[in-house]
Amino acid sequence: MIMTEFKDLNFKLFVIQSLMTAGHFRAEVAQVLSQYPDRPRNTPHSKLLQFFKELDLDEDWLVEVEVLAPNVSNEIYDLLIPHWDGEDETFDIQFLDDVTRLPRLSELTLHSLAPEAGLDLKPLVKALNLYEVQIDRFFLARSETNKRVIKELKKRDVSVSLD
Repeated sequence: MIMTEFKDLNFKLFVIQSLMTAGHFRAEVAQVLSQYPDRPRNTPHSKLLQFFKELDLDEDWLVEVEVLAPNVSNEIYDLLIPHWDGEDETFDIQFLDDVTRLPRLSELTLHSLAPEAGLDLKPLVKALNLYEVQIDRFFLARSETNKRVIKELKKRDVSVSLD
């Protein structure tokens, strides 16, 4: 089994959320929260965040992820910061490089949780099973590279929607 290191912890949290939605890691998360029940109101629960950082997501887990559609209302964020309103960049991803670690990823939606400076879409070219990408234009870095990536994805019949 090969363990996978993620370049972007917040992207890893997206992946963990997807796996939690499928029922994984619930007992482990409950155990951490029962051992460390005091949760700060406005900063991440340090022990739970440490658990997520150290969680080894091997290829057997990563192959299960087919859809990523992070949202500020996802459970993982409520577990980490119960009163987080999603209005700051605490959980914004900075890089899409880790998308290549998800061999069956077919759909990616980014309408929140991305930096105001925008994202570099170049890693999406290496996500060979993508068939749908939806990104809020606000989170799209305006660059010639991103224009080329969008063209290349469309040539592969990937549905690209820039809302």
